[in-house]
Amino acid sequence: CAPAVLTRVHLVGRAGGVALLRRAGGWRLGERWDDPADAEAVADLLDELSALESERSLDQWDPRAAGLDEPRRSIRLVTREGAEVALDIGAEVPGTSTMLVAVAGTERTRVVETEIWGALARDPGGWRSRSVFSTGSEQVASIAVRTAGSSLKIELRDDEPWLVEPIEDLADPQLARGLFDAVDSVEIQDFLDGEAPDSPRAGGSEIELWLKDGSREVLRVAEALPEGGHIAVLAGRTFEIGGGFDEALSRPVDDWRSRAWLRWPVYDIKGVRVESEELEPLELSRVEDEWLSGVEPLDSTRVIELLYALDEAAAAGFAVARPATAPRLVVHLRAGEADRHGTLELYPAGSSGLVAATASGRSATLLIPLAASDRIDAAVAALRE
Repeated sequence: CAPAVLTRVHLVGRAGGVALLRRAGGWRLGERWDDPADAEAVADLLDELSALESERSLDQWDPRAAGLDEPRRSIRLVTREGAEVALDIGAEVPGTSTMLVAVAGTERTRVVETEIWGALARDPGGWRSRSVFSTGSEQVASIAVRTAGSSLKIELRDDEPWLVEPIEDLADPQLARGLFDAVDSVEIQDFLDGEAPDSPRAGGSEIELWLKDGSREVLRVAEALPEGGHIAVLAGRTFEIGGGFDEALSRPVDDWRSRAWLRWPVYDIKGVRVESEELEPLELSRVEDEWLSGVEPLDSTRVIELLYALDEAAAAGFAVARPATAPRLVVHLRAGEADRHGTLELYPAGSSGLVAATASGRSATLLIPLAASDRIDAAVAALRE
């Protein structure tokens, strides 16, 4: 049967049976559990079934010698039209890479390659998906992390991560990426079918996902287990998971804020305009690999030094309020094929040795080290020479 027409696969072995049922959201287990099935394992099985070919047939055979009096696996396939095909998997043929298969409704035994056994050789529970969530991180629009002492939420805006709770600010891209990646990497270590899915223990936390289709999933995570990992509950199921969310659950909110002043990669910037007190604006543009001031070529290494000075000016902290004075240096940037525009503003140095800096699109005021500010000034001065 072609995999696309199958709606049910029933497997029975010496350890018991399991039913794989095609549903709108993918394959699920029936009968013993109402759980998602391991999508990769089901796909492997269907591929092997569709590629199964008989090398030859046996007209006369002893069921016991062929291992078909007590098959290693019995398979029943049901199509969307209701047609059924049943197979019994018998013994391997000694000294070969083949085994015996009986097809219901025929009198002959087929000799087939053993590759399909690799897709079948698992206990019924082995067909349960170990994925915690119903979908991958590519379908996640936002994630909230709530603990007893704090709450934060990160959402994607044009593939850029933004903190939206408890403050609104650009999120650290590496930390945010790690949180979204954990949706894919954290797996169920053990199923706790006998435990009731009651509320988390004291100190419990929540990982809440909003998906792009508008649905929501909430993983309730209890305190860490002594041997590592956590007990968790999702959609009425209780299980143990690994520690992939530990960093997200333990980090203070301020750690999630991006400390980068420049939001775009240096190689993506195509235009720069520098405005400073009492000096004419400096207008720079990139044509292919050459930087120009008007129509005059520039020493590209000096432009690149300025861009890297902006890129490496990371915040040492954040100010509560925006500066009350006017900026002393303003840098307008143009980046990417879509001509995105942004503005960076640098303010006079304060008594703390830190310099206030702001960026368009962010309400936060970054405090960058004086040395980083001096490097920017030196790069601008070199371009004016």
